Amino acid sequence: MELELKHIALYGIGTKAIDTLHGNVEVEILGIDAIKGVHVGTLENGYWILPSWLKLILRPLSDLINSRAFNDFREEANLLGEDSINVVYALVGIIKGDLTYSIGDLPHRVVQALIRNHFDVFKLIPQGLAVDSTTLK
Repeated sequence: MELELKHIALYGIGTKAIDTLHGNVEVEILGIDAIKGVHVGTLENGYWILPSWLKLILRPLSDLINSRAFNDFREEANLLGEDSINVVYALVGIIKGDLTYSIGDLPHRVVQALIRNHFDVFKLIPQGLAVDSTTLK
């Protein structure tokens, strides 16, 4: 499986990625076009590349448990008007691989918040389509 525009579009402009075609350099997504591909680089020095040559830089969902991000995210769920206890149970279940939970069990606004915070909600890291941001220097 290759990274596709649909994956990149979900995370949007401003998302960091690794350009595997040009020596695994870190780039920023500047634009997306169905014909040209993905515009990456900086505003002064950008170029178009096929999505298959990119790996998004994302945070693993497990980072929610291993850092203060969990408390921040729980507060964000509360601000979104969601029941934080149910969200927390579902997230922990998803992270631990409990098959009774899936991303589809989370409220849409919570999934949007996870994406906005660059969490790997679609398991792109294990598929090799994204890089774990916690392992980069």
